[in-house]
Amino acid sequence: MFNSGGGDRNATDKEKKRKESIVDLSKYLEKPIRVKFQGGREASGILKGYDPLLNLVLDNTVEYLRGCF
Repeated sequence: MFNSGGGDRNATDKEKKRKESIVDLSKYLEKPIRVKFQGGREASGILKGYDPLLNLVLDNTVEYLRGCF
């Protein structure tokens, strides 16, 4: 009737999958990249670092604005 161990393991497996990055950005380190964000904003710069949540560190960054004349 009551399974004390199965539910906890499934929850931790889901958390591990969520924290894994599906994108390997290591090949782009120290190279220029252009990033498109939700909401339409774009930026380009030299990729200096990143984390599993895809927070990016860009150097010499330029932000591009759309629709501004």
